[in-house]
Amino acid sequence: AAWHAQRERPWLIRLILFTGAATAIYLTHLLAFVLYGVLVVSYELFGRRQPWRTPLKDWVVLAGQAVPGLLLWLATSPIWTTTQIRPYYEPVSKVFALESPFLFGGAAGGWETGMLVAVFCGGALYKGYRDRWLTAPRALVGPVLGLLALTVILPLSIIGVSLIDYRFSVPAACLALAGLRCTSAVPPHLALPVAAIVALLTVAHVADVAFLMHRCDGQYAELRRAIATLPRGATLSIVSEPSAPGRIFACTNLPIYLHAAQLVTIDRSGYAPDFFANATSVAVRGGRTTDSDPTSATELKTGPGPRYALWVHFGRQGPAFSRTALLWRGSFFDLGMIAR
Repeated sequence: AAWHAQRERPWLIRLILFTGAATAIYLTHLLAFVLYGVLVVSYELFGRRQPWRTPLKDWVVLAGQAVPGLLLWLATSPIWTTTQIRPYYEPVSKVFALESPFLFGGAAGGWETGMLVAVFCGGALYKGYRDRWLTAPRALVGPVLGLLALTVILPLSIIGVSLIDYRFSVPAACLALAGLRCTSAVPPHLALPVAAIVALLTVAHVADVAFLMHRCDGQYAELRRAIATLPRGATLSIVSEPSAPGRIFACTNLPIYLHAAQLVTIDRSGYAPDFFANATSVAVRGGRTTDSDPTSATELKTGPGPRYALWVHFGRQGPAFSRTALLWRGSFFDLGMIAR
């Protein structure tokens, strides 16, 4: 929006303004930096009439704003192996990726209320555009189509980061909603029922998501109380076992337990080596290892590596950590300190 609104400002002022903004985005979130680049480039190429007449200084602003971010990336990113860069493409995931603006629990597969919302909104949009009840400005149509094309083209995972294709359909939906306009051709007797159905589906989906989150609140609160006992800067490894009949109930089938150790980063300024572990976007400071988590609790042992361990076992009956001092026994997890 700022890029569009500042078009008439002097090019040097825009270069300074957007170079600062783009660099801040890079330092905040690498994929957001990529998304911003896709948006402004698609806007210039497809969102404007006769882009070939755009002055050269505007192209300088477009490219120049990304230079600091790209230099930082080149200076801090590690050298990836061929295995780490290898993409994984899953055609069936494209269905969920395109629906992801409407999904929550169903983003990992399975049925949920968001699918009803997606089907209805898709049908309503098709009908609206076909009968000229809806319009959208060219400035947004180009970026929206570009983002949807990336959703289909990009792999499910690459460079150790999963759900790459999911990241672009959500901003595409936001841009589409921002640009939609109703025309005078909309039949008055249809406007109210359609609005009522959209409102009903929205309330139902929000309630579904809220109930799911509420089920997880207790387990997250218990886990955070345990992690609060760790010293600041602690390194925490995790073993997360699948829930099974006869064990403690998992609050959701979403893979939230796989990243439960990341709470140590938020609450204790610590480090958990499982996050984006297959390949990191920047080198890890202090020689800390990545992707060092054991596959089971019995594989935890002395030696170099994380000092603390989190075992998410859902009440599994079995031996405790090997050579690990138990610090906290929870209802669905154990927290321990690995002996040195």
